[in-house]
Amino acid sequence: MVEAKPKAGRILVVDDDPEMTDMLVTVLSDAGYGAQSAPGGAEALEAVRRDPPDVVITDLSMPDVDGLDLIEALKGLKPRPAFIILTAFGDWPSFCRAQDLGVDKYLTKPVALAELLEDVHALLAAAREDSGPGRPNT
Repeated sequence: MVEAKPKAGRILVVDDDPEMTDMLVTVLSDAGYGAQSAPGGAEALEAVRRDPPDVVITDLSMPDVDGLDLIEALKGLKPRPAFIILTAFGDWPSFCRAQDLGVDKYLTKPVALAELLEDVHALLAAAREDSGPGRPNT
């Protein structure tokens, strides 16, 4: 489990399953992060325009804009958020495309919540190190 959290980060959870988003937002909020959710890719794009997150956790398969298309649309943000894919339908082509897009973590459902929290913590800590004095944030 995460022991010392970095300064709270903003997390956007994107999934068309409301039970999944509610559960993840609750777990992340209880861990001290500012978490919000979007029920799909189109809503996520709007949420990002209003309040850019530090981490985007997205489902792979969604009816309107899938997780990989969402990441492709967001990867040019400055500063760039960290990206975590959660999927029950992972396959080699989607994994390869995720790698090409710079996805930071590709996790399969059901996800171990402790592992997800550790990943979020590590990604936020790495982003802070990368944006230290004299270093650009990618």
